[in-house]
Amino acid sequence: SDKAFLPPEVVTTGTLAESLYRPDKPFASEEVQLLTWATLLQEFHTGEKLLSLVPKAPKAAPLSFWIDLATRLGRLHRELAGDQINFATVQQHCIKQGLELEARRWATLTELQNAYLQRLNDQELWDKQTARLFAVEHHEVPESSPTIVLAGTVDLTQTLRSLISHVPDVYALVLADESDSQYFDETGSLSAKDRFPAPCISHDNITFSSDISSTCFQMMRHIASYDGAYDSNNLLIALPNENHIPFVQSELETHGVPNFFPIAGKTHESTPYSLLALVLQFIETQSYEIVAQLVRHSDLQMWLETELGKDGICATLDKYFNDHLATELTTTRIDEERHPLAHHTLLSLEELAQPIRDAATVSEAIDGVFSLLNLVYGNRKPHSLTSLELHALTTATGASSGLIEAINRLEISISVKDFLDAFMQNWGSGDASTPVTDGVDLRGWLEMPFHSAKAVLVFGANEGVLPRNISGDAFLPDTLRSELGVEDNNRRSARDAYYLNALMQARVETHYFIPTFDTAGDTLLPSRLLLSGDAEDIATRIKAFDSPTPSVTREPATLSSQTSHQVPLPVKSAGNPTKLGVGHFRDYLQCPYRYYLKHVLHLKHIDDQ
Repeated sequence: SDKAFLPPEVVTTGTLAESLYRPDKPFASEEVQLLTWATLLQEFHTGEKLLSLVPKAPKAAPLSFWIDLATRLGRLHRELAGDQINFATVQQHCIKQGLELEARRWATLTELQNAYLQRLNDQELWDKQTARLFAVEHHEVPESSPTIVLAGTVDLTQTLRSLISHVPDVYALVLADESDSQYFDETGSLSAKDRFPAPCISHDNITFSSDISSTCFQMMRHIASYDGAYDSNNLLIALPNENHIPFVQSELETHGVPNFFPIAGKTHESTPYSLLALVLQFIETQSYEIVAQLVRHSDLQMWLETELGKDGICATLDKYFNDHLATELTTTRIDEERHPLAHHTLLSLEELAQPIRDAATVSEAIDGVFSLLNLVYGNRKPHSLTSLELHALTTATGASSGLIEAINRLEISISVKDFLDAFMQNWGSGDASTPVTDGVDLRGWLEMPFHSAKAVLVFGANEGVLPRNISGDAFLPDTLRSELGVEDNNRRSARDAYYLNALMQARVETHYFIPTFDTAGDTLLPSRLLLSGDAEDIATRIKAFDSPTPSVTREPATLSSQTSHQVPLPVKSAGNPTKLGVGHFRDYLQCPYRYYLKHVLHLKHIDDQ
């Protein structure tokens, strides 16, 4: 034919809406939105308009306090707008329900939201969620819109569904049996009326273990039982609880199994971030506690040893403190002739922090920050840095420039300290990605359905994370969420039930590994979604939960036969404890040897105090 084939444009649900209409104004950046919320909160607080919302806010609260609250309000605004609800709608609902206190709170929130939208409008900017609602109300989606094929979109927001409803040709692809069609709407999203039921999972596909370590061991035994039937591209480990990721990674690495998890960590967990955070504390007070943490920072310790040409810095400062009990460590207090290494260490630290300490403007402050990072990390080779460290160093510029641009656009007067606090919050909120490598894929629960692996192992299918229950929301408790029709625990449960069903239908092999105790020894319950089926099967499952696979005793790694350290063995002459406290039993169960050291020999931890 004379027609050329053009491949389809593939977009995520996050960018689909803006491909359906054309906004007539640019969107406000995340920094502009955040600072707009924060400054409005400050203004309302000054005018005593926040008493129903934050009754005990500090009179002179720093900007960082309001940014924390602004972050929560922005998230609340986006979530409700996604379901075509504004704060005024919630206020009216509370009035109808006779909830006077809540109605007053939402009246304040409504006033805040209106002021926020008006301030962005004054800047000729769109709030993205509001622009989408405007496009729905004014039918801005053209009839000539291209055909849309929705694949796996079981959890679309109401606003996005309304935009899609104006597109003439829409096809939804859903991984489910025809008999389950009543649980989905025309966009392939789960229906709010009929909750998708949890599937009946065979007991043979579930393994209960006593603790997380044993669960890791049982998972490795299960992988070994495949005997190479699945390569790394066809094996996926899904983790509903992100706290289990390091345990699983460690187990895989112990057995020499390469693995890949796409997120290296949060920026605020990186060493460059923690270094700057400590330096900012050092500028506030040069107490021994802060100095001790600073010189123990691995990257700064390396820089100091290179700068001074000596090691033993930590021990020197500890000895000086123990001898003098100085509350603050400064170059003016430490005699250079008697304590040269301690003096020169403090001198290097003060010089490192000086550009930030002396900064009189925002521009000078950020120059001081980059000067510090360049001194400590400038000579490091890229291969010597982790993915998280590289991400932190490369995103610092963007975090600062976005913030400065927002400050200038909104014409906000801000102190250097408030700016640095805001910069740290903005910089630290990002995620660092990991370079793609071969190995067994580790993914979060919500990423699992779209993976092509034939075998899926679900690690940690416990109640509370599968489905994830959210309680104690300060603004939208679960009951109010249900009444308003926004995402609640029931909707999350229905979505996760569908994902379990999709797993059964699309995978050759699925298996669920469930620890019954966490690392603190607290009981973990199995997910309620795994307790569907006939009475006999459920009884068998509960019985297995009560008698899980016992803890695994690990063989210690091969150690060198020569060591200068002698471990003191318990001796009878040390005697026995004369009384036992309640906490003693827990100490003994956790480690009998440490119990002996602590309660028989009465040894204490040595720390910086």
